[in-house]
Amino acid sequence: MKEENGNLSKLLEEAMVAFLARKEMERWRDDNHQSFESYNQMIQEHGLFSDDMGLL
Repeated sequence: MKEENGNLSKLLEEAMVAFLARKEMERWRDDNHQSFESYNQMIQEHGLFSDDMGLL
């Protein structure tokens, strides 16, 4: 039965690590939201830096 259910402690630890990583990513995204918005606005107004070079 233990082999079927796995190690509960290990499962909980892995779930907690995944949860904390997801929370950290959400916090990073929220902290940097204004920067992304500002960059996107600049791109809409002026285009990409590579537009003049014909790279993309």
